[in-house]
Amino acid sequence: MKDATWSMYLERKVHDAYAAIVNPVFPVQSLDETKLPRAAQLAEGGSEELDVNLEDRFYNRKSPVENMIQYSPVRSFNFNQVNVVGDQGYIFQGSRKMVLVCDEVNRIKLRKVRRPIPLLARKVDSPVFHLTGNNHESHGHFVLQHLPRLMAARDRLLDNKEVKLLLATGHLHWQRYYLERLGFGPERLLEGTPGTLHCRELEYIPFFYGQGNLVASKTYRAMRDLLVPDCKKGKPRYLFLSRKGATHRALLNEAEVFQACLEVWPEMKQVDLKDYSSAEQVELFQSARVVFGPHGQAFTNMLYTRDALAIIVRPGTDVGGWGASFRNLALQVGGEALVLTAGIEGWKNKDNWIYCLKRLREQLDRLHSLLPDKYR
Repeated sequence: MKDATWSMYLERKVHDAYAAIVNPVFPVQSLDETKLPRAAQLAEGGSEELDVNLEDRFYNRKSPVENMIQYSPVRSFNFNQVNVVGDQGYIFQGSRKMVLVCDEVNRIKLRKVRRPIPLLARKVDSPVFHLTGNNHESHGHFVLQHLPRLMAARDRLLDNKEVKLLLATGHLHWQRYYLERLGFGPERLLEGTPGTLHCRELEYIPFFYGQGNLVASKTYRAMRDLLVPDCKKGKPRYLFLSRKGATHRALLNEAEVFQACLEVWPEMKQVDLKDYSSAEQVELFQSARVVFGPHGQAFTNMLYTRDALAIIVRPGTDVGGWGASFRNLALQVGGEALVLTAGIEGWKNKDNWIYCLKRLREQLDRLHSLLPDKYR
């Protein structure tokens, strides 16, 4: 085991053991907004109603479904002399008082929270912008929920070269791709610790997505314009997103499903995004015309499209959850989208599954009859 890896392993274990001993005796105390200086409001909250006309017509709905995205006001909290703990970056004043101003963090069971050990703290003198939190390890959550926090303060942070962006340990190697294209070079990136980090100055913008898991369309379009500065108008691509090798939600008859899609879109290509770098994924999707696949974080890449059709397949009987979120993302950036359901009764979130080919072919025939020529 490398020295750095061994050190982080020890740091994690020491902090976990300390929390297990101390938390039952001296419980973590909460600091909500009533106990903190008032936050600065950077933007108002709001909502967007997105038209799912294609999906309404596909399912012969008697009335259009209400498809609403809601997001909270963007608030910025500034702290002095605080401890940031663990991969999720929990914020503490002192060793016991935990900042709880974000709905995602508020759901954490305080008795299990890793808490600071000030004597073991690594100190940071530069001003820090907090860019970790729950689900930081997921590409989808990082791009769609973490990066909008950075976008809310991006212009101001770019002007202040002293500020470092705090990232969870172990993820800098892939997160830097996005951050560098948003204007933050490697000298601006600070990898955290599984233990305690003491920050002299810290800015924290809580998550502000709400119902629908997403934020405002204008934020995602601004991100796209920065992440894909050169809009290449190459040959339109038809993509089938593979889940081969997935440890859960694997489509067991994927080869047969792909063949059924080829009957509708002969130019469709089966792609496994594990074989593509972040830069290659951007290039792949910026000229996408049709994207088909089982729902999963691969559909985060719809962010790079401009006028594409996303067909997100859910194994169960409903069109909700993250399947609907990815559909809405495609709509937000100017495309078209719908969720197809495989109709498996009692399907559970991580179960592998088989798509009934008769059902699929009937769905594709109906969908093809509804599509404008550009998506055929």
